[in-house]
Amino acid sequence: VNNKLNWTPKTILKDSASIEQFWNFIFQPKIELLISNKIQNRRFKVIEYFKSKGLFDNKNTAIIDLGWFKSTQYKLNKIIHTTNNDLVIKGIYLGVMEKRIDDKFSGNSFSLFQEEFQKENNQYIFNNIPLLEYIVGICNNGSVIGYEYTLNNRIDVRCKEISESSIHFYNSVEREVIHFFKFKISVKKLFDFSDQEIQIILNNLVCNFVKYPTREMLHVIKNISVSSHLTTEESKRLLSPVSFFDLIFNRSKFYESIIYWPYANILISSKTVQIFYYCYKKINRIFY
Repeated sequence: VNNKLNWTPKTILKDSASIEQFWNFIFQPKIELLISNKIQNRRFKVIEYFKSKGLFDNKNTAIIDLGWFKSTQYKLNKIIHTTNNDLVIKGIYLGVMEKRIDDKFSGNSFSLFQEEFQKENNQYIFNNIPLLEYIVGICNNGSVIGYEYTLNNRIDVRCKEISESSIHFYNSVEREVIHFFKFKISVKKLFDFSDQEIQIILNNLVCNFVKYPTREMLHVIKNISVSSHLTTEESKRLLSPVSFFDLIFNRSKFYESIIYWPYANILISSKTVQIFYYCYKKINRIFY
C-alpha cells in the first residue's frame, strides 16, 4: 500500500484528500492490529525498564525537570496506570506554563515559577525557555528513541547516536555548571532562603546570563546546536555571527539567526553589525 501511495516517513499530507487517504489506510483491520501489537510491545518494554530501575518500589516518587507543560509526567502516569493504579508520579519543576496539563490528570507537582503569576514581572525564565532547554537541559546522550532487549536479556533504553566529540563537549559544559554551583554559589545556603527569594536569585541569574554574555562564556558553549523543535534532526549552531548583508537587506534571515539569543549572536558579530544593530534599537525606542 505504501508503494502505491508513494509515502515515506517524511511525507507531508497537504490536502484533505491525502489526509482522508491516510486515515483510510490506518483503519484497515490488518493495519490497526499491527499498530495495536506494536503499542502493547513497546508499553511492556517501557514498564519492564521502569521496574528494573525501581520506579514501582516506592509510592513517594517524583520526576525532576525544567518544565513546562507537565506532559512527560502525564504520559508517565498514563503508562504506569495500565499496571498499577496506586502509584502516582509527582513532578518537581523549575517552571510551568499557564496552559499546562491539570494536576487531576498529570498528578501533583511543585514549581518555583508559574507563568500565570509572573506576567506582571519581567520573568527571564519564561522569556528564554528554548535557551534554557539547550543549555541547562544539555545531556551527554542522544534523544531516547525506544527500549530494547540487550545481549543479557535485559531491557535498556536506546538513544539516538551522537559523536564522541559531542559527548566530550557536553561533559565539559556539565563540569563547568557543577563548578559554578560548587564555587560561585553555596547550594546549602539556598535552602535558607524562601521560595520568593530563590525566585529572585534565579531570575537575576538568567537575566544576567542572557543580557550580558561574555566572549569567554560563549566560548564554552559555542558548539551547542539548536533546531526549530526540540525533537527535529535538522539543526544549526546556537551561536553564529550575523552578516551585515542580512542585517540591512535580508531582515527575515537576520531575525531567524538571532531568534534564540540576540545578545550573544550580536556580540560575536563584526563591530559594524554591532553598531548598526544597537543604533537601530535605540531609534526604535525613541520613535516607537
